[in-house]
Amino acid sequence: MTKKDQIRLILLRILTQGLLRIRSLGSNGYSSQCAVEADHLHILPEVLENLDPGLLRCYFEVHRPAFMRAVGKTTDFEPEWNELQRLIEEIKSQDGA
Repeated sequence: MTKKDQIRLILLRILTQGLLRIRSLGSNGYSSQCAVEADHLHILPEVLENLDPGLLRCYFEVHRPAFMRAVGKTTDFEPEWNELQRLIEEIKSQDGA
């Protein structure tokens, strides 16, 4: 499996978890939290489609930290983010070589 395939799988897990969280929050009447979750996830379909390094960086460096600030705590996405960060750094080091 290529690094790009691994990144796609991670992003799909994040998207799936986020959608399930939105469904749960919505059914319990937490519409403002649904908006926070949706704001975090909305860029992922385009990132998945293109795996453009700039969009991936935008997700990781802009949308992810904004979500973390909005929820104000560690989230269920930490394992995926850690794995994603490792892969991004590996790709950067290969491109720089």
